[in-house]
Amino acid sequence: MEQGITVERTRIVKNNTTNAKVVRRTKTVSLEFVVFLLHLTGWIPSHHIRRFCYRLAGVKIGAGSTLHMGTRFYYPANIKIGKDTIIGEGAVLDGRACLTIGDHVDLATEVMIYNSQHDIQSVDFHAISGEVVIEDYVFLGPRVTI
Repeated sequence: MEQGITVERTRIVKNNTTNAKVVRRTKTVSLEFVVFLLHLTGWIPSHHIRRFCYRLAGVKIGAGSTLHMGTRFYYPANIKIGKDTIIGEGAVLDGRACLTIGDHVDLATEVMIYNSQHDIQSVDFHAISGEVVIEDYVFLGPRVTI
């Protein structure tokens, strides 16, 4: 009798583990699909439509700000862009932790702002994140990486 109960408990644990993996995998695929749609949005030739779509995805964008073609977002709900800010072509904005870009900021072409990386000193190489804040009236030249 006890062996039957142990086998049943093992099955339940395996099923719960499998279900958790399926849920995690589904969330990951869903997030990747959203990132893909945002990538496609970046090539719409109207910055008004792009800005509207980005706002629908959760990016907080101040009045008068312009996002040029090819801008890429990761975790858009954690990204805030101030008033009259310009985001250049091909910029990459990472929202895995909070990313705040101030007012009247100019990010040139292909600027990349990341706020998460792997800890190379760690045995398990786990991810570490931190908030990134770009203050008002900042200019970042082409291909700057933060």
